[in-house]
Amino acid sequence: IHEGMQIVSNEKRLIKNIVNKKNDLQDFNIISFKDVSVTYREKFIIKDISFSIYKNKINIIKGPSGIGKSTCLNILTGLVKPSGGEIFFDDKLSNLFQNDFWQEKLGYLTQSNYLFNTSIMENITFLKDYDQIDKDKFHFAIKLSNIEKVFDINKIKTFTVGINGSKVSGGQAQKILFARSIYFGKDILILDEPTSGLDNVSKEDMISSLKALTQDYSYTIVLSTHESFENLDCNTI
Repeated sequence: IHEGMQIVSNEKRLIKNIVNKKNDLQDFNIISFKDVSVTYREKFIIKDISFSIYKNKINIIKGPSGIGKSTCLNILTGLVKPSGGEIFFDDKLSNLFQNDFWQEKLGYLTQSNYLFNTSIMENITFLKDYDQIDKDKFHFAIKLSNIEKVFDINKIKTFTVGINGSKVSGGQAQKILFARSIYFGKDILILDEPTSGLDNVSKEDMISSLKALTQDYSYTIVLSTHESFENLDCNTI
């Protein structure tokens, strides 16, 4: 009986810890990196970096190539574990590394996202059957990514994009990938150089979408870039 009570007690404590971890990551106003470092083969990729990310805003990590912008994003997504320093959600110390609950909240657009030789719809949702997808999220992603500006909306379920997007332009491919990140992200988007290689029209579309996501739908956006964005209300890091 004693062992049974101990098991129940341990299970309750585990559940409480899981709930507390979710609450720590769910309710925040500011995410703070404090003296965060990452090393690889005894060399610093980033060293003693400190900055803040604000909820429901566009947060831009700006700088030239090679300074560790993507590494900062990978820490934020939980894909890379810092070698030193601390990350706080408001005043609560948090561990993002391989945290399933946190990662399920994110939509992540990397510089190396892949397009499959299948329909636009399947590239966004990873599902072939329209009846199986989350239709509200799908149409929301289509709307906010401005895909209807570059594709016939009636062919999104049938048009195949070619191997790694060989049948579409760079701007069209980026819209599909952006739609994918919106579809899978709940309220936080992490975007690595999302406007790189885009023409001015596509860049304006992207900026318009980012503004709408934060202002109208309360998303938190963190993006890396080497570019400058004029007339954009953002937190520049």
